[in-house]
Amino acid sequence: YAGAYRWLDAAMMYAWTVLPLFFARFAHAAARPRELRQLLWAGQRVVAVPLLLVVAFVLFRGEVLFWQFSRSTGAEVAHMALCLKLLFLNVLVNAFFAIYSTLLTGTRHQRPVSWLVAGSIGLNLTLNLLLLPSYGAVAAALNTLVSGVLVSGGYVWLVARRMGVPVPWHLLARLALAFGLLCGGWYLARTQLSLSWWLETGLMSVYFAALLPATGLVQRRDFGR
Repeated sequence: YAGAYRWLDAAMMYAWTVLPLFFARFAHAAARPRELRQLLWAGQRVVAVPLLLVVAFVLFRGEVLFWQFSRSTGAEVAHMALCLKLLFLNVLVNAFFAIYSTLLTGTRHQRPVSWLVAGSIGLNLTLNLLLLPSYGAVAAALNTLVSGVLVSGGYVWLVARRMGVPVPWHLLARLALAFGLLCGGWYLARTQLSLSWWLETGLMSVYFAALLPATGLVQRRDFGR
């Protein structure tokens, strides 16, 4: 679990670097709903798009990240890879919804966010106490995912209820579509092509780049801003 979690931390470093930039922008535009909406739409894409590619890579090729565990058995590496994939589903959740936490805290809604985070921590601890003795590291990874899903749902609910900024469901749908098409293409590449992991990853990166304008996530006018 520790080996898998280190890769989670490495991936989330991107979000932890980008989100504070939007925190400052959200705080500056707190009294201007139209500007907040535009910032949210931009932040949603900036945070999510790179992480979608990373998550897809882990889901289909995650085992290659454990190259340094040369003394581990095949079963142990497979167990670590399963934990890694569950943890990176949590990265996927954060790719979609972490920006909403930043929006809330940047516009003086820290208290409800703190309660949500405290609740998710309590839930995680409770699930760990119940499930860890029987299911071990897999339970820990799954508990992290469940807690992340619930707290992210709370963020979206708070934005919809308390903010004057609509939740961009159309943008979330486009991100989900792009991710689904990426995973579909990667599945075909895995089952129909016999490529080395690095060549396959390069091919899927090019494919994903083509999906961005095709799904409307990146448009020509974005390059002029």
